[in-house]
Amino acid sequence: MQTDGCELYDALRREQPRKLRRIGCVAHSRRRFYKALLESCSESLWFIGQMCQLYQLERELKDCAPQERHRGRLAKAPAIWLAMKKRAQTLRADPRVLPQSSLGKAVNYFLNEYTALVG
Repeated sequence: MQTDGCELYDALRREQPRKLRRIGCVAHSRRRFYKALLESCSESLWFIGQMCQLYQLERELKDCAPQERHRGRLAKAPAIWLAMKKRAQTLRADPRVLPQSSLGKAVNYFLNEYTALVG
């Protein structure tokens, strides 16, 4: 099931672990970076750009057979995800990025949801 980071969904998944697997929603994460951008945090623009690359990859693969789509994702998406994770970890460790700032919240949400997002 595709969800946001609400803990309610994890409780549901734990009730039926063999039947349900939670995947994250990139749009929910992107929205947080967009909010930071509106608050003049230019660092968030890089994350939005990376997510746009993921969306572009999906557009390029939309007419492909499922196995070909899977191969296409495996060829390009992991590098994008890893770059975002590394940059988010760097920002979270940066004392200038306050956890309660819009960028801090976006970074924390992204890192907390990372496994579900790449799933």
